[in-house]
Amino acid sequence: MHNYADLHGRFMRAGHLAHILDESHALIIVLDAERRLVHCSKAVLDLVGAARLDELWGLRPGDFLRCANACEAGCGAGSLCGECGALLGIRSGLDGIAAETECSLTLMSQDQLQAREFKVRAIPVSLDGQPFVAVSLQDWTHEKRCRSLEQVFLHDILNTVGAVKGILHFLRADMTGDNRELLDTILPYFDLCVDEISAQQKLLAAENNELRLSLERFSLGQLLQGLANIHTQHALGRGKDIVVEMETTADEVISDRTIVHRMCMNLLKNALEATPEGGTVRMRAGVGPDVFHVCVHNPGAMPQDVQRHLFRRSFSTKGQGRGLGVYSVHLLCANYLQGRVWFETGEAGTTFHLRIPQGQDLQQA
Repeated sequence: MHNYADLHGRFMRAGHLAHILDESHALIIVLDAERRLVHCSKAVLDLVGAARLDELWGLRPGDFLRCANACEAGCGAGSLCGECGALLGIRSGLDGIAAETECSLTLMSQDQLQAREFKVRAIPVSLDGQPFVAVSLQDWTHEKRCRSLEQVFLHDILNTVGAVKGILHFLRADMTGDNRELLDTILPYFDLCVDEISAQQKLLAAENNELRLSLERFSLGQLLQGLANIHTQHALGRGKDIVVEMETTADEVISDRTIVHRMCMNLLKNALEATPEGGTVRMRAGVGPDVFHVCVHNPGAMPQDVQRHLFRRSFSTKGQGRGLGVYSVHLLCANYLQGRVWFETGEAGTTFHLRIPQGQDLQQA
């Protein structure tokens, strides 16, 4: 058994490590080779309700965190401990390999059980030739629950909208005259709603590094013309012209249609918002054997301060809570479609460019 007061003193003398831990708001613990606590940040003391560090010396994480599974036989010896992400990360760190894991802990707090989710990072540390591991615990319980609720909500609402859309298509077969014409006006908005929800699902998955591409062959010209037709009737497009131009006779591409649709729609919306009534937004596209490109032009110039912050999340010229449009275009294009997005702006107006590789090899890349 170590002399923990002596070990603590050695850490106190090891540069500014102890001072950093004391001042940090993060949950950070330092464990010895037996996974027993040597030092920790003040945030850990606050979490477990300890007044002094020496109350925790020599205890293992599950014991001082009051993990329900550790109550059986101690931290690391319970029936479910073999599946604990924190334990696996700590062991990896003690083996000299940095690790990032996740773990779900059920903690005893004031005689009540609390389910908590942690992201764990374990980093090997050597002091006087002895192995230790520094472990950071990031509590992301709220974030993970919100993510789960978002996924469930989007899944359920997509099913609901899809069902209504199917019923309307079924009713359309028995309609004639003005009723059928009215339904033909409404149905494209249901298609747009389904695409919006699917695109939001993909954006959430992209931000969490969980996105999987769904490649298909589709007409780029039809996609752009469909966006133009819908937004001509939209409030954003009222009194404005939307022109679609294909620069090549080739029209079909192989890519993720939902992502391409989302990116082009966001760029079109931005262009319409920057275009005065009576102005024209132009969407030009061309298809090559390996890549395709889309350009969206509006007649206004972009101010310098807007240019500097353009691709940042939640930056918007339209008020608080907006600003996912161009950010999501950049995220999806660069990280998932292996493409490029850039813009040019000046007296002649502003043009956003998308250049995207296509083909079945994209999925593997």
